[in-house]
Amino acid sequence: MLRDLDLTITRGDFTVVMGPSGAGKSTLLHALSGMDQPTSGTIDVGGERISDRTPDQLATFRRRHCGFVFQQINLLDSMTLLDNVIAPGLLIDRDRSRVAARARELLAQVGIEDDTQTQFVQTLSGGEAQRAAVARALVNRPTVVFADEPTGQLNSENSRRVLDVLTQANRDGQTIVMVTHDLRSALRGNRVLYLRDGVVAGEKHLPPYQGDDPERETTMAAFLADLGW
Repeated sequence: MLRDLDLTITRGDFTVVMGPSGAGKSTLLHALSGMDQPTSGTIDVGGERISDRTPDQLATFRRRHCGFVFQQINLLDSMTLLDNVIAPGLLIDRDRSRVAARARELLAQVGIEDDTQTQFVQTLSGGEAQRAAVARALVNRPTVVFADEPTGQLNSENSRRVLDVLTQANRDGQTIVMVTHDLRSALRGNRVLYLRDGVVAGEKHLPPYQGDDPERETTMAAFLADLGW
């Protein structure tokens, strides 16, 4: 449950949401994207009030403006990995060849080779499926990417690949809102929100990420330690 939350996320920010289990991190992502409706208050995205939209209007809004990486990956077992990434793209762009080219490019960027792209989902590891979910979230070049623990099942090398792709998307102008428990993932953000019991218990602003920086890591670690992380 979120309480007494007055929050503005600036377009083009890479906002990281941290906090203990049950703090309201995933709830915040669901509320910001219109997947959950608030019991009170309002939510505006890009000047549009989404908190009073109908379910059909919200579905259209999300299709046009939002990309999602869920904790539950939600790929379709009956489709190949590539087709899972292509499918949402065809809702926006009917040129299958163009969408497929972008899907292949994104899958390669997260480290999934051509022969794996044509496999069915049930043959893949959890890490491969999670990386494909990141590619799927980005295929439409959404205004906002909501990523809930996008590196949760990944080793350090593949975590870096995914974070590099999200960082580049942010540099290209896309807004990122990412939930994570991982310090190294959190370093990619220029703003870190720490939730506790449904409220923002702390906030840290950082310069845009430019690469590994020991001072940045020390600053973040101190911020989180002060909050009891």
